[in-house]
Amino acid sequence: MMTLLAPATVAVFVYMLLLWLPELQDPAPVLRRWSRTGGNPASFHAADAVVTAATGRFAARHALTETQTALLNGMSSRPAMVPVTLLIHPALVRFDGTRFVRGSAFNLLLAGLAGLGLIFPPTVGAALGDVPLWVFPLTDIVTFAMGWFLLKNALSDISLINLVLTGKH
Repeated sequence: MMTLLAPATVAVFVYMLLLWLPELQDPAPVLRRWSRTGGNPASFHAADAVVTAATGRFAARHALTETQTALLNGMSSRPAMVPVTLLIHPALVRFDGTRFVRGSAFNLLLAGLAGLGLIFPPTVGAALGDVPLWVFPLTDIVTFAMGWFLLKNALSDISLINLVLTGKH
């Protein structure tokens, strides 16, 4: 049983780790810190270039118009409302011309979380008799937490960015 469950656990963990890597790269910590502190004027000037660059990369990736990019840049006046997760992970969504919808990476994230739900119980059962195998259920828990963080934040960011760009409720 573990000959099937262990590779599946490792495969889902590696995929989540690859999705998570942008969180560890250069602009992500600055964007997260800036959005949490409320963007006070002193820190805003320091982070302004980072926010503008991230917004520009996001707009270029999704081929947004100048008006849409300006609306996205206008969100920086309210740092807690900026879709930081989507700016860091632009591949999670795609722009269909009128609104943002889930991208293929987002669908794979959902599939990975569903796979973890199926893998976790038998992995725990198999690991009960063998202590070294507990690394696999623990890996499943860490992987689920990483995926849940991205899923939760991306869903709220998709709703927010669609509201701002389309002006529809």
